[in-house]
Formats: sequence, structure tokens, C-alpha cells
Amino acid sequence: MGDALHVACLWHINRRTAAKGVAIGLFVMWLPLPFHVLMTATLAVILRANLPIALITVFINNPLTMGPMFYLDYWLADICWADIFIPSSSKPACTGWFMACLTFGNHC
Repeated sequence: MGDALHVACLWHINRRTAAKGVAIGLFVMWLPLPFHVLMTATLAVILRANLPIALITVFINNPLTMGPMFYLDYWLADICWADIFIPSSSKPACTGWFMACLTFGNHC
């Protein structure tokens, strides 16, 4: 990565590189894998995104916020996908996964 780190777009802020950096940081932040910083830095160099913004964004997820984030992820997926994976014979008729996501749980 030695010469790759000298590319100007990794360090200068403009709307394209900043947007890529935020997107990479937010994407890697939700992965339940270790080495978030290494993965973020590698993706930022490959995709020519702003490296400092990507690394700062990935730190939104830390050991204190990881539990609530994954619980929120599980809760939202349960609401959105309940109609697809639970047979309709075992529960009342629902309005569909889209309406369930719009009403945040008041879907039956």
C-alpha cells in the first residue's frame, strides 16, 4: 500500500471522495467481522475514497454501541421480513412487508 497512499484523492476532501468515504465507513461498520479499520482502509484505497473520513465514519460502531445497533438491525429485519418467513396460517393476515416497514411494527 506504500505508493497507493500517496494518491491525492485519498487525502483531499471533495464531494465525491467524501461521499465514498462515508459510504465505505457506514457499510463496513455494520459487518459483524473483526478488523473494521483494515477493511475500511483497503476499500478506501481501492475505491479512491477519502481515507480519513472513511476511518472516522467506521468508528461510529464501537463496543458500547455494537449491542444496540445489532439489536436494532434484528428488530427491523424481524418486522420487514416477518410476512415472508412466517407462514400466514400461524398468524393473522398482515398487510405485507412494505406496510410493516412503514408502520414500524403495527402490521397485523
